[in-house]
Amino acid sequence: VASQVDQRRTLVQTLRSQTQAQQAPLRSFLDREQTLGTVQGYQPFYIINALAVEGGIDLILDLVQRPDVARLVANYPLQPFDDPLTTPTPDAIDTAPPQRSAARLDESNWNIELVGADRVWHDFALRGEGAVVAGFDTGVNFRHPALLTRYRGYRGNNRFDHNYNWFEPDGNLYPNGDLGPSLSREPTTCGSHGTHTLGTMVGDGGVDGTQVGMAPGATWIALPGICGNTMGGGLRDDIGGIKAFEWLLCPTDLSGTLATADCSQAPDVVNNSWGAANPAVETFRPLIQALRAANIAPVFAAGNPHITDGSIGSPAGAPEAITVGATDRDDRVAPFSGRGPSFYPNEQKPELSAPGVDIKSAVEGSDYNTLSGTSMAAPHVAGLIALMVSADWRDGVRDFSVDELESFLQATAVDLGPPGPDVDYGYGRIDAY
Repeated sequence: VASQVDQRRTLVQTLRSQTQAQQAPLRSFLDREQTLGTVQGYQPFYIINALAVEGGIDLILDLVQRPDVARLVANYPLQPFDDPLTTPTPDAIDTAPPQRSAARLDESNWNIELVGADRVWHDFALRGEGAVVAGFDTGVNFRHPALLTRYRGYRGNNRFDHNYNWFEPDGNLYPNGDLGPSLSREPTTCGSHGTHTLGTMVGDGGVDGTQVGMAPGATWIALPGICGNTMGGGLRDDIGGIKAFEWLLCPTDLSGTLATADCSQAPDVVNNSWGAANPAVETFRPLIQALRAANIAPVFAAGNPHITDGSIGSPAGAPEAITVGATDRDDRVAPFSGRGPSFYPNEQKPELSAPGVDIKSAVEGSDYNTLSGTSMAAPHVAGLIALMVSADWRDGVRDFSVDELESFLQATAVDLGPPGPDVDYGYGRIDAY
């Protein structure tokens, strides 16, 4: 039986060869147009059979007439889900003041206890060892004491190897398909949102005793990118997002060249606490499908726009996304939590719920802060998947597929609201124990 890494390599090789063959005539056309000045730049992708192209109206008119072009899609921006219990300010991710050392906890947070993660640690000696989580968010404060030693690139004594563990794609287009050199050489952040979500996944109390993470034995990698106008580069749009997903599927070193890609460095689960500006855009569905085909679990926050049913947008509304709504400490659905059903027919959304109100986790410096939102709920599910993957690895072989993990999460969830899956809670609030 082929190993998981071999399966991922085969998948990537197949995608590359298929897209290269299918895109060849169009790429030749774009090369010619680039010499004429009609095309300012282009980049082929393999995770989705698509090309990013920069040009004017004449190019658009030519492309729509080509039989090998199925559709043209605008390059939409991406955005984080703001804390719904604060008043957003321009370019701000969260606005509540940090709670400093006096607010640190000596025991697990209420949310960790409610879902039973602490009982898994104690009764099964299982804390996520061997599992790798990825945060695609606003970057991360990697030196935070709750996250530093859990960073996969940490080598001890203030030494790090950021290759394959961190990447920030630039805003340029590369006709050879490379991602381009990372804009930053070490993890950076444009707000505490991404630090907070990673803390909920793997934050380890360490010497200060603050236990905020679901799987404190797991390690993490990350990409920045959901930063509004607070960060330069190309990760604030669909093109940057596609680059990010290609890196997650088969990470490269900091050079971003495809020649350095190593699929053995891919994570087991990716948390996504963000949404696309166009709620109906399907650009990200093939990317999510590719992650699942590589046995990488794609977890998405349901979003905080609840006005009416059917308020879950893209990419969380995709059938292949594991979509998470938010609950409070009394297991009530949060009023802001995005509701189903999906805009895809006969698709259950959300799939699951998790604590997402007043969640304490890591932020800037060495501080902790309490935030709310489905952004805070989703990493509970990502962390629980890390615990499950860790248990799966105990015999030295990863056996469970993402489909099996998702089915198990649904079957063990605490059913809330009307019996069975519903548009508020999904199959229910997760239960680790």
